[in-house]
Amino acid sequence: SSRRTLETDPAFANGYNVLGFAYQALGQWEESAQAREEYVRLKENNPNAHFSLLVILSDLGDAPEARERLRKAAERAIPVFERHVRLSPDDYYAGVALANVFRYAGRESDALAEAEKLSAVEALDGSALYNLACLCLYYHKLERGMAMLRRSVVKGFRNIEDFRRDPELDSLRDPSSPLHGEFEELVKGLEEGHNG
Repeated sequence: SSRRTLETDPAFANGYNVLGFAYQALGQWEESAQAREEYVRLKENNPNAHFSLLVILSDLGDAPEARERLRKAAERAIPVFERHVRLSPDDYYAGVALANVFRYAGRESDALAEAEKLSAVEALDGSALYNLACLCLYYHKLERGMAMLRRSVVKGFRNIEDFRRDPELDSLRDPSSPLHGEFEELVKGLEEGHNG
């Protein structure tokens, strides 16, 4: 087990990563966050280590101390992601992740600037566009988010369950939203394509 491996070799970084996933699967968020913090400590230049920690921290709730813990972890991750994106400019997923790291750090203008820069990349696939759409919707940029959702479908993103249930899309699902009808049309088109 991961725990036994860590008792034998506490510096075995991957063991903390696996332990983080195991705790997450058990719904033990705090334990998962602690394991991932240790993983980041041992792999401080690994963007994936940072991002897996940020995802867990973002699920710990909206208490001020949880938000601050997330913000600090995101600030530590920014230079790691910026360096990676600079050295691997074709790693668009890292670019999308960087936009979200800015979001976790509370840096709205940086997050939206990164999203805009990436949205101009023709090679972006549907999944990356979907994630950028969610980022825009988080900041109440409904028109921009809807445009990116449409592009994500054109580029092959077909996960109907995400369109139906992802809380990031609540602002479009809301019947009072000015784009509710357009969103419903998009989902209906996906469902028809899925059933046909």
